Amino acid sequence: MTVLTCASTGKSITLLGEEIANSGEAKVWRTNQKGYLAKIYHSPTPERVQKLAVMIANPPTEPNSHLNHVSFAWPKSALKNAQGDCVGFLMPEIKDGKELINVYNSSLRKASKLEIDWRFLHTTALNIVSIIEALHAAGYVLGDIKQQNILVNNRALPSIIDTDSFQVKNPKNGKVYRCLVGSPGYTPPELMGKDFASIEQTEVHDRFRLGVIIYQLLFSGNNHFQGKWTGAGENPEPDEIIRQGLWLYSANSLIEPVPITIPMIIVHPAIRECFLKCFNDGHKNPNLRPTAREWLKALRTGNDNLTICGRVDSHYYSRTFGNCYWCDRSTNLGVDIFPGVVKAKPSVVEESTIFAATNTLELVKQEGKIITVVGQVANTRHLSSINIFFINFGNVSSLVNGYSPFAIVIFSEGLKNLSNSRSLTITQLSNWVGSYIKITGTLEIHQKSSCNTPQIILKDSNQISLISQTEANNLIAGNTNTNTSAAVKQTQSQVTQPAVSKPQNQPVITQRTATSTTNTSSSVQQNQSQISPTNQSGNLSYQVSQTPVYKRLIQTVITQTLQIKSFAKNIDPEFLFPLLRTAAILGLMGTQIYGYARYRVFPVNPISIIANLPSSISLEKTLEGHSDSVSSVAYSPNGQTLASGGGNDKTIKLWNVKTGNLLQTLEDHSDLVWSVAYSPDGQTLASGSNDKTIKLWDVNTGKLLQTLEGHSDSVRSVAYSPDGQTLASGSYDDTIKLWNVKTGKLLQTLKGHSSSVSSVAYSPDGQTLASGSYDDTIKLWNIKTGKLLQTLKGNSSSVTSVAYSPDGQTLAKGNSSSVTSVAYSPDGQTLASGSIDNTIKLWNVKTGKLLQTTGKLLQTLEGHFWFVESIAYSPDGQTLASGSSDDTIKIWRLK
Repeated sequence: MTVLTCASTGKSITLLGEEIANSGEAKVWRTNQKGYLAKIYHSPTPERVQKLAVMIANPPTEPNSHLNHVSFAWPKSALKNAQGDCVGFLMPEIKDGKELINVYNSSLRKASKLEIDWRFLHTTALNIVSIIEALHAAGYVLGDIKQQNILVNNRALPSIIDTDSFQVKNPKNGKVYRCLVGSPGYTPPELMGKDFASIEQTEVHDRFRLGVIIYQLLFSGNNHFQGKWTGAGENPEPDEIIRQGLWLYSANSLIEPVPITIPMIIVHPAIRECFLKCFNDGHKNPNLRPTAREWLKALRTGNDNLTICGRVDSHYYSRTFGNCYWCDRSTNLGVDIFPGVVKAKPSVVEESTIFAATNTLELVKQEGKIITVVGQVANTRHLSSINIFFINFGNVSSLVNGYSPFAIVIFSEGLKNLSNSRSLTITQLSNWVGSYIKITGTLEIHQKSSCNTPQIILKDSNQISLISQTEANNLIAGNTNTNTSAAVKQTQSQVTQPAVSKPQNQPVITQRTATSTTNTSSSVQQNQSQISPTNQSGNLSYQVSQTPVYKRLIQTVITQTLQIKSFAKNIDPEFLFPLLRTAAILGLMGTQIYGYARYRVFPVNPISIIANLPSSISLEKTLEGHSDSVSSVAYSPNGQTLASGGGNDKTIKLWNVKTGNLLQTLEDHSDLVWSVAYSPDGQTLASGSNDKTIKLWDVNTGKLLQTLEGHSDSVRSVAYSPDGQTLASGSYDDTIKLWNVKTGKLLQTLKGHSSSVSSVAYSPDGQTLASGSYDDTIKLWNIKTGKLLQTLKGNSSSVTSVAYSPDGQTLAKGNSSSVTSVAYSPDGQTLASGSIDNTIKLWNVKTGKLLQTTGKLLQTLEGHFWFVESIAYSPDGQTLASGSSDDTIKIWRLK
């Protein structure tokens, strides 16, 4: 029996029994000190002893102390032998933790009988990031992040062990005690072949390792570089592949997916963007890799967007993907990596409660439940750039306690299902305005910065049906309750979706401020029963540290005051507005207090919509006139006029940029207008439409000059050549057509895409045309010959927008999962992107070819309350125009 002395307390520490771990440098023992282990070195060196002293004197802030959890096995005190020499240290014991590989590897999970779902893995990743952020904030570099050094308990809370291998810097004299080891597959390319003993690492190197760990967690243990090798010779070693910067989504990658590859498109766009920055941009410039803070934000967003599958109770998927990937994978491969209880599709009718679509306050109480909603369609919207269709049962700007009216959301898979099973087209769905609908499905609450929307996502054509007004009235009139617009009765409704509700305890992720002013960490804990072999419920329980109620109330009041102010813009400010403003604020405070008292949540997501703009950037004006989404905006070459293409209103409008006045409305299209473009001389405007035509207009007279016909499906994008002689059009018929503008003659048809062409753009010299498509590729074409020059792959989702830089050296693209439109500033220094998060982002463009992402984020412009569908810079770069699904155009003053 060995007895040592604790250097910090002077107490005796006894090593018990046999060692429980033995490595090349030390042994680990249990001790008589409850909850603590002893790590005893085989040969303690003066350097190691000094390093221990620095670590003991400067421990990082424990980010999960509020959860009674130990996040790292940090040295607590040095241990000395009878001669007074330091031989090791005392550290907290990590109990009931499994090595990370046992958590993310489906085979090992099965062998260990661990019931873990995809949300558990998301939560684990988020919590690992929060721990590493705390370590980086304290000045430590892990150096050797690997799966063996991370243990995860049954609450999805990780702990990092082997902390004495970290790189440590003495804050007093700056001496660095380096991390001497590294693990294959986790070492960043810039450190390969280097002597770790002579290198001072930084948190930038940890960023690469962190990306690898997160990828393994979310993709069932697969590494980002795994796949089929298509290059010459034998498959290189993993480290060589990493050194070359190759992976599944690198530009011109020599690695292709195999049948078991889990595609990156299934994760939330914010997470995908982080992976692209980590492994693509970060390969050339390591500083561009996402920080732990950036990963934390992306993973929190991804976690919030997970929803439970309607068929298997252990399947979770991202709402942005639109359907359960794990069900599809299980069907195709015959293996379910998240096995659970499969709910058989009912062969008989299923009971559900009926609600009126207009009864918003009752609907929001049904979150997670399968219900039937009946109502009259107020309007529809098809966002072609991301192929999502909305059926709205009220004006989206008309809020009730911060909630917008009920909506049905149909993603691309749902649209395909409706087309295949019931031959319903987008046009036919658009004609449902004014009709009565009955839909059955799981009620979800979609959260946005300005409001929340109760909605049902349509996945199966049998969920929805057109009914008569009489039938709708009868269903609502059948209510036996006093509130006739609330739940009305139990009815027999034929549905194909099983009655599977979400877990009763919904996850809540909030930020907890640590004692260090430089570090804010967030941890999410899952219910202990979640991973237990005997648990079948799958319920989740999260530890919550909420923002103070008064702060959330103030944020909410500010947000809604801005909204009411916009509605009151026509009221005489000298007479009514001060009174209205005071009444509105008092009313909002009462509403929010009532909402919190009754539901324990504020009706509006407490995020202020006030744009944090520098003094040089401001919202100059809002143009209103379209009755539906504004799908395209374009400045005239002289910058004095702005053209806008409307959605279902089928019009093009021309606006005076200086005054904001509507100059004229061009009407002749018989369906939605998707794209508008000015000729270089500013005399002609081209428009592409869902009616399969392109129309050319005289902008001075508003006269229709000619109609170009030839496409067999919607014309999504039009672009003039720099000399104005040729017009290019991209269509949902998978082709690009080139037209002689003067004669209207079709010059040639470019074929090569395997799916819809969403965007076309000429290079500044007019020699090349770029086309983006839903087939996830960008193609470059020789305009003179029509020959395909190059296909740019490596896109993780459909390409929605392409834009050349003014010098023609860089091509930017937007993707269907988040970015709807991209545009370069005239000087080429800034790239603007419009997004489905209702914002415009301005990016500082770095030198070099950036095919996936851009440089540093300069600014986020907030003001639209629905998706931003199109953006355009003025020719002088002084203003930026944005068209949105909220039916408005906003002009932003940039300089």
